[in-house]
Amino acid sequence: MKIANFKVDYSQPLKILDGGKVSLGGLYENQDFDTESKGLTNLEYKRQTTATYLEFQAKLKKFDFILGTRAENYDISGVTRALDSTNTVVQKDLIPFNKFKLFPNASVQYNLMNQVYIAANYNKKISLPSISALNPNNTTFQDQIHK
Repeated sequence: MKIANFKVDYSQPLKILDGGKVSLGGLYENQDFDTESKGLTNLEYKRQTTATYLEFQAKLKKFDFILGTRAENYDISGVTRALDSTNTVVQKDLIPFNKFKLFPNASVQYNLMNQVYIAANYNKKISLPSISALNPNNTTFQDQIHK
């Protein structure tokens, strides 16, 4: 497995309410891995992730507020290889997964006392498929005994 990762974050204080800040950042990640069985590279998997966020935080008396957005882009591709019944290598592309989405996030926290608080928040992210779900050669054998 080979992974390349670059991440940057920046925060700047803001004079809003009882104090606050703006934060922004980004992430780039490239992941490549291969699997091998009996001398055959049966999976070549590549995933590229790009994400960025912008977030505003503020305080007002015993309340903390966060409001922001995040953009995520995933590009997953690759190939799979298997031997057929005649021992011939059959290669197929993985089912491609290319998705971009923009997500809002929000949080409100009420501080009852030091380290005791009540919080409500909303956030979401892209659900990534498992590698087996992308593999066109992945089959499940079921008979009367193995269900």
